[in-house]
Amino acid sequence: MIIKRLKLQNYRRFKNLELELPENIIGILGNNGVGKTTIVESIGWCLYGNRIRRTDKQDIRSQFCDASEECIVELDFSCGGNEYRLIRKLKGKNAIVEAAIYRGAETEPEAVQERGVNEFIEKLLNLDYRSFFISVFAKQKDLAALSLYQPEERRKSIARLINIESIDRARDNVRSDRKSKRDTQNGMSAGLKDEKELKNKQKELQVELENEVKKKNDEKEKFALKQKEVNELIQGFEKLNQQREQYQKICARIEKWESLKNESVSRLEALNIEIDSLKKLTKEYEKLKPGLTEYKTVARIKEKLDKASSKYFQLQALLDEKKRFEKQISREQFKNTKLTEELKNQQDFNKNLELIEKEISEFDKELESLRQQLAKNEGVLTTIKSKGEEARNKKDKIEELGPESVCPVCTRPLKEHYQPVLTNFENELVELRQQYAIIKQTKDILTKKVQTIETALKEKRSSRDGILQAVEQFREREKQLKQGQEDLKELDRNLKQVDETIGKIGKIEYDEKAHKENNKKFKALTELRDKLLKMEENVNRLPAVTDEVEQVKKVLVKYNDEIKKEKENQKTISYDEQKYLDVKKNLENSRGQVESLKDKIHLTEQKIISINKDSERVDFEIKENKKLRKLIKQLKDEVFYLEALDQHFGIFRQELAGRVRPLIAARASELLHLTTQGRYSIMELDEDYNIYLYDQAEKFPVNRFSGGEQDLANLCLRIAISQVVSERSGQSQINFIVLDEIFGSQDEQRKELILFALQQLYSQFRQIFIITHVDNIKDALPVIISVEEKSQMESRAVMA
Repeated sequence: MIIKRLKLQNYRRFKNLELELPENIIGILGNNGVGKTTIVESIGWCLYGNRIRRTDKQDIRSQFCDASEECIVELDFSCGGNEYRLIRKLKGKNAIVEAAIYRGAETEPEAVQERGVNEFIEKLLNLDYRSFFISVFAKQKDLAALSLYQPEERRKSIARLINIESIDRARDNVRSDRKSKRDTQNGMSAGLKDEKELKNKQKELQVELENEVKKKNDEKEKFALKQKEVNELIQGFEKLNQQREQYQKICARIEKWESLKNESVSRLEALNIEIDSLKKLTKEYEKLKPGLTEYKTVARIKEKLDKASSKYFQLQALLDEKKRFEKQISREQFKNTKLTEELKNQQDFNKNLELIEKEISEFDKELESLRQQLAKNEGVLTTIKSKGEEARNKKDKIEELGPESVCPVCTRPLKEHYQPVLTNFENELVELRQQYAIIKQTKDILTKKVQTIETALKEKRSSRDGILQAVEQFREREKQLKQGQEDLKELDRNLKQVDETIGKIGKIEYDEKAHKENNKKFKALTELRDKLLKMEENVNRLPAVTDEVEQVKKVLVKYNDEIKKEKENQKTISYDEQKYLDVKKNLENSRGQVESLKDKIHLTEQKIISINKDSERVDFEIKENKKLRKLIKQLKDEVFYLEALDQHFGIFRQELAGRVRPLIAARASELLHLTTQGRYSIMELDEDYNIYLYDQAEKFPVNRFSGGEQDLANLCLRIAISQVVSERSGQSQINFIVLDEIFGSQDEQRKELILFALQQLYSQFRQIFIITHVDNIKDALPVIISVEEKSQMESRAVMA
């Protein structure tokens, strides 16, 4: 795989960047933090998406662009003899990912969307994103990663890089399959049953079935005999039941006539008592009857007295109303006179009110102006305070970190500029304190003026409220006077109407005592009249009651004749109640015996069905047992073959790892020989991939050497792993490698040797990207990409 072209748009620090990348050693130079690593990391993000990133995907899009703008990375590369163009984008506020990959000049994509493109790339390069990142990108801080791993972690990591893990996965699958089949075999074996026991159970069930069939036949014979006996009893019972029904009907009719007879006798007794009572009431009625004539005379006198009483009390009410009107007129005249005098003494308030309103308006304008000045002063104080806190924080941070801290503006180490920077911050703080004190003094003066004007304004508004209240009282009295004059006119009109009505009624003669005596007498005569009316109604009922007595006597004769007739019919039926009850009891007992036999037959039949089911189940279990034994034998054979396959995979892995480890050590030794000018020519790796170097024919662990030599050994091992991974990736081999800040601990001579060694790798890695801030190796690099800061958030890169 060779990178041909890289284009960035709104990716981290780069607004627009397009680079044509040749096959060579390419140096990416620039200060720390300007975005050198960002350029090569964009290649990984374009290939594998958000899985290979340092931060959240929202932070990939440049800070200086709007959320609606797209973040785009385009990558042209060759792989396996084909040219490809890969485009990956972030769109919208939610950073939705879109991706597509094209082959050659084709317009239809080979794969689209994030998942489809990721799967296509992994298949094309034969590397997942993690293996790609480890095999292609080598950083200074990662050089010692493999040597610092625990042995087990180191073995797994290198096995994953050189794809030995595929054998491990296959072996794990074989072991998992073997365990599953062995568990299934054990489960089936546990489910096997004793065939001899099953056959004995089958014979027992056959004997039990024959016994139950014989028992069922015996019970059916008993049932038939008992059913015949019940049928004979039913015929005799039906005859007795018919006689009983006839007898009960006659008894019911006799009971009915007896009930009607008793009701008529009771009614006859009640009528005789009522006749005696009505005869006594008639005598009393005749005695009281003359009182009705006197009632009519008293009623006529009452009517006249009621009319005279009504007019008399009407006249008295009018005279009382006249007196009330005269008193009200007198009160209203007095009140109106008083209100008129008060209104004459009221002052003219309009002039004073207009003067106070003008003064209040002037105070309001002045107060608003002062408050605006106060708001401006408050804003200035807040700004000064914020600047002071910022300067104080920076100064404290620099003092805490010391001269080796970075400049808060250019982010470079301060060193000799440390004390001047602290002095600048202290001078800035002194100046800000002086400004703050001046503005604070002005604010205090304005605050006192505002308080003085607010007090005066409060007093003026209080005076205005007093005048307005007095004006409102004046208007209220005017309304009261006007209303009082209207009320006085209305009272005069009402008084005249009352006088006219009194004149029309005239003089009335009325004796209240005589009226009360007459009402008392009328009440007593009214009660007597009501009593006589009720008595008259009852007295008139006497003839009807006498006729009803005669009718009841005739009905009693008829009821006696019907009772006599039904008793004679009852004697003609020969019915014996005890015989009927005995036959009924025998029939019920026989029916119970029949039902009991029927239940026994049903239970026997159910048992026969259950025995047949048990027999069928035992037959099925015998057949299933045979099938299960056959399956268990098959599983045993499969487990045997899987165990053999597991052993072969283990042997194959051990042999393969034994071949790859010396190959990696040989590649690393070649690089070590080149970079140390033959001082160290042999690197050896044990089974845990621990690094050993030979110094004058004696083997030592890598931690025995200096830090720079350890970094160099790790670098050689790291590149060797990438070589082996690239060689083993087949047609889709990776032909480029990225080395990030690998010169940090190396001297000048060692740097030149490393560059020389990398040039020897051109046949293996046709593109070698070297990221560094070391400027003095510029002349040794054939191709240079210079990266520099354009602004605080944006950088640019150009081919030098």
